[in-house]
Amino acid sequence: MFACLSLLALVGCGKAVGPEFAPVTGRVTINGQPLAAGTIHFVPDESQGSSGPMSTGVVQADGGFSLRGPGIHVGAMVGNHRVYLTVPVQDLTPTPVVIDGEVVLKNPAPGDAASTVPQVPRRYLQAETSGWTASVVAGGANEFDFDIAK
Repeated sequence: MFACLSLLALVGCGKAVGPEFAPVTGRVTINGQPLAAGTIHFVPDESQGSSGPMSTGVVQADGGFSLRGPGIHVGAMVGNHRVYLTVPVQDLTPTPVVIDGEVVLKNPAPGDAASTVPQVPRRYLQAETSGWTASVVAGGANEFDFDIAK
């Protein structure tokens, strides 16, 4: 009996331990058009009293994203965040291929996925300079849209 009571005391009342996460979705556009690829990052803003792990989301072809936190966490921590992007960099390194028994260097095709991503201004690639913020709330509609103005 004592062992059972001790175990119940250790387990508690079933309340989650650690930071609270909430689902977050949204869309990234560039001059009103969907950003076709990239990753969006939500970083808790310590200057606004938030701290903890960052959450990220892959930007889909329609500009939409859904955030994931570390481990099994879905969404972002409840609180204030600074937001920024990373975008794929086109690999311009030629690849060796064999044509008629001879090795030649082939340049990447101009239609590669990374080359279809418009040039994102550098300011949106850092949390300190993007100017984007988001306040994630528990149990609320955490849908955030960000437009890149060129």
